[in-house]
Amino acid sequence: MSISERLKKFVEFKGISLKELSEKCDIPYRTLQNYIYEENRKISPELFIKLNTHFGINLNWLLTGMGEMFESETKPAPRTKAIVEMIENLDDSQKQKIYAVIEDAKQFQEMKKQISQLNQLMSERKTA
Repeated sequence: MSISERLKKFVEFKGISLKELSEKCDIPYRTLQNYIYEENRKISPELFIKLNTHFGINLNWLLTGMGEMFESETKPAPRTKAIVEMIENLDDSQKQKIYAVIEDAKQFQEMKKQISQLNQLMSERKTA
């Protein structure tokens, strides 16, 4: 697959028109058309940079076809993603309650850590 084909695949995947892409990347529409529809057309480095900056496209994928289409981000675990989606669907008061529970849990964890440290110090003093 050529760079032009991968560029076309990217546009289709994003579901944007060439006009939208040309406006977003500040590249003339006609130039963008030429990049996509002319197989051997050399693509300006400026477009690569703009695609990476505005869309997070993986330049290694665009140039070589290797790797994923987009730069890898730390992806949340499926369970974490499901929890976030559930929380996003709650109203503000429910979100505040969940936030309070999470804050309480964090404080509890910190207190457990401090108690453990105190117990360790006390046992060290007993043996000294």
